[in-house]
Amino acid sequence: MVKKPLEEHISKLTSEEKKILFSLRDRIHQLNQTYGSVARSGRSPFESLEEIAVVWKLARMKVNYGELGKLLGVSKVSVFRWIQKIKDGKIAIYNREKGVTETIEFTIDQLENILKELSKARAKKHLSVITDSKVIQDFVKNPVRIQRSKKKYYNQRQVLETLKVFETIASYIKEHEEELRNRYEIDIPSNPDLWASNPNQFEEIIADIITTICLERYPSNQIKYNQCKAVFMGRMKRLRPFREWFKGMIGRVTNRISPKEATLYLKDIWKFRKIVEESGDRDLEAFYWIAILHITVGSREGYGSIKNKVLDLKAQGIQLPKQYENPMSLDLDDEFIDSSLIGIKWKNILVDTRTRRVIEIKVFERKTGKWAIAKYLDLVDERLPSKLYEFWEYARKKGIQSVIKTILRYYGIAKDKVSVYWFKEWYRKHCNKLQELLDLPYKITPHRLRSAHVSILAELRIPLELVLDHNVGFGVGWEDLTTAKIFYLRFSRTLIEDYLRKAYEIKKSILA
Repeated sequence: MVKKPLEEHISKLTSEEKKILFSLRDRIHQLNQTYGSVARSGRSPFESLEEIAVVWKLARMKVNYGELGKLLGVSKVSVFRWIQKIKDGKIAIYNREKGVTETIEFTIDQLENILKELSKARAKKHLSVITDSKVIQDFVKNPVRIQRSKKKYYNQRQVLETLKVFETIASYIKEHEEELRNRYEIDIPSNPDLWASNPNQFEEIIADIITTICLERYPSNQIKYNQCKAVFMGRMKRLRPFREWFKGMIGRVTNRISPKEATLYLKDIWKFRKIVEESGDRDLEAFYWIAILHITVGSREGYGSIKNKVLDLKAQGIQLPKQYENPMSLDLDDEFIDSSLIGIKWKNILVDTRTRRVIEIKVFERKTGKWAIAKYLDLVDERLPSKLYEFWEYARKKGIQSVIKTILRYYGIAKDKVSVYWFKEWYRKHCNKLQELLDLPYKITPHRLRSAHVSILAELRIPLELVLDHNVGFGVGWEDLTTAKIFYLRFSRTLIEDYLRKAYEIKKSILA
């Protein structure tokens, strides 16, 4: 029997299945580049049953094992062994949360059910009506609510008002699709099934979208704005997949509440600093200085920028070397990596050897096509200018171009090569730990560190107009005040209380 070319088999996969397959491919390529081979990495390349199900589907389609192995970056024998283990119903997968490889057992029927789920409506990016969503359908059929361990049910009116919230968010996403893609550097689906399937990626984005909707509705009424956010988030939490969302952002919807903004403030930075000093943990200290640099310059992370750079160059008909086909595998020292946090290079940093301090950092943002200048490097942590000088001296001795790579090498966290993918995973892992480390009521993501840049400068009473100007010296700005106000300006309780106290003092003096 003549087997069909691999491309023909892959074309028959759903978009979600292709995404899973290519994610597996990218991970294996990264392991090969970091360790020389998957075997030497000491871990399984698989991280989920979905990945195993997709490989099984290709095997079912009589794919050529050699061609599949070439695509994924493993040998034909490795693919053959995978398929045999899948047929036996037992295979090793890597548990990223625990950091260990575990052997799991399953049946072929389980894999087939997973494939059926992947091909259902929830895999669609946009739905014509919100009730096509599986999570919505489940809620409508069984609108159960848990109250003091007893089952109760939402009435028809409550079900309809809940659906209205999801319809409003979905409509906003579809109407502002291009704008949201540019802001977050990914495609945002309006399908709630996809939000539920990837909460780590979409919880923060949906919270921002709710903030935008409410601010547009009540631009000058703080009380109604807060109530609007609480209602949207509270009604979303009625659905089982979203019950753990927005922790720390809202209280009971029936109370008069002011949703908290999920970011870091000066008090959090000071607490973080003390923990690092007392821990003696070099891995944590490396993360601290990268996070402080990130907050100080206010840049994006830059992962989407390098991917878009490849697409732009291809669109211009420029033939790229093979290694740039997967830019996430590139070393941070590569000149191709030139944008945002991951693209900060020592050649764009001004050093004063007399005072032994770094006095200026230039950051390029490919998204806007502009350079930003960060001069006031001691505002978040007064030690940063001298610490950067220390890193600069180390980089000169080792011949390192990337600032981020220098910090990782300085603390012995990474070896000679530090790929974009490796850093992304390492940085995300440490950001996720900040909630527990700092005892915060909400999760911190790398994107939240960019918003912390504006929040902390606001606490220091730096006028927002100056903060947003990328030429003044406060780092990466934004295109307009509205964007910053909606998405990045997150005032702390201390600052709000201070403003209110002064307002009452002024009122009292006026009426005296």
